[in-house]
Amino acid sequence: MRYTFIDDHQARWPVAVQCDVLDVTRSGYYVWRRRGPSPRAVRRHEVTEQIREVHTASRQTYGAPQVHTDLFIRQIVGWSMSERIDSRLVVDALEMALTRQRPDSGLTAHSDRGVQYASEHYQRQLQAHGITCSMSRKGNCWDNAPTECFFATLTKELVHDEGYRTRAAAGPSLFESIEAFYDRQRRHSALGCQTPAQFAEAA
Repeated sequence: MRYTFIDDHQARWPVAVQCDVLDVTRSGYYVWRRRGPSPRAVRRHEVTEQIREVHTASRQTYGAPQVHTDLFIRQIVGWSMSERIDSRLVVDALEMALTRQRPDSGLTAHSDRGVQYASEHYQRQLQAHGITCSMSRKGNCWDNAPTECFFATLTKELVHDEGYRTRAAAGPSLFESIEAFYDRQRRHSALGCQTPAQFAEAA
């Protein structure tokens, strides 16, 4: 962080002065420069450039809520059902999403730290499609708030009223609720009271 600051401000203050003030050595700074930016710094730069592009395209009217896109249209693009919470469950959902959306490279897949997401099976699929794995920090539930909100809505608006006797009976009902209602009929306040399908067409 200090080396980055020095690099960004070397036109304003001499490197030697900055190193002295920030209590780092000049040799350490020059070694850092020769190494080049870290993968994290490269990714930060890429994201910053993407944010600038979105902000410019909006005629510089978008703030942080509109720029955030892990939430772009709030559409459910991949899902699956199973008797077990295992890697096959999440890989099936991932494969459905990839088949439907055919995303460009640079996709990030976010999840909690469940064993199904940490499994070799799931991680291998991410790597095969060039997807960056992002997991919540330990004990931090806020990272998954949008997904938890969806499940709460599905439970409250459908599951509690239906009282399914079998998983087979739940399947067609969940399909209709997600594919027909949630994505194509349910209006979302975060999308200006449009459905995800409507918002996607206008985007």
